[in-house]
Amino acid sequence: MELLVTVDKNYIPPLQVMLTSLYMNNPGEDVELYLLHSKLQEKELEPLEKQCGRLEYKFFPVKIEDSWFSQAPVTKQYPREMYYRLLAPCFLPQKLHRILYLDPDILVINSL
Repeated sequence: MELLVTVDKNYIPPLQVMLTSLYMNNPGEDVELYLLHSKLQEKELEPLEKQCGRLEYKFFPVKIEDSWFSQAPVTKQYPREMYYRLLAPCFLPQKLHRILYLDPDILVINSL
């Protein structure tokens, strides 16, 4: 299962909770997680990379250049990262035939 999330540094802890709930409710599922971001540093990605390793998920962080969305209106409630899913096909590998977008602050309570 290929999953897409978009985050800034504030959404890393909720994403970790979401990944745990995904694992608990989808045991044995092969997961490829594509994470679109623009400003995360390697040290900020490390906890996610380690967690994905423990869960046996493949982890693919994709850095987006700010220039792609420089004119997009942003607020504290609506950060630039929320737009990334709209143009995700431009940033993701062409080999992907489908991908499921999940908000990073959800709980997965059933099988996907």
